[in-house]
Amino acid sequence: MWSLGGGIAAALYNPRRAWLAGGIAVGLGWGLFIAHAFVIAPEPSTRLLAIMGALFGDIPSVLVPVITVLVGVLLGTAGGVLGTSVHAVVSNFKNLQSP
Repeated sequence: MWSLGGGIAAALYNPRRAWLAGGIAVGLGWGLFIAHAFVIAPEPSTRLLAIMGALFGDIPSVLVPVITVLVGVLLGTAGGVLGTSVHAVVSNFKNLQSP
């Protein structure tokens, strides 16, 4: 739910290429979360991937974490684009208020 926030925060800090920074940051976060699940509980995580692959049209279980991280990258990228737009609005508002 808060994945867009990473991209927005990256854009408010530095709006240049915020889409890239947001995508990398959120994708890396999601990837680390999946890696953490495999480190803590490798066998249940493997079974879960097999079940999820079967539920989503019998795709190979290896593609489930790849698709999951890709969704995170897309959400981070969208957050970066949204944050760049918010940064432009905020900076224009500040310019209007200064004498």
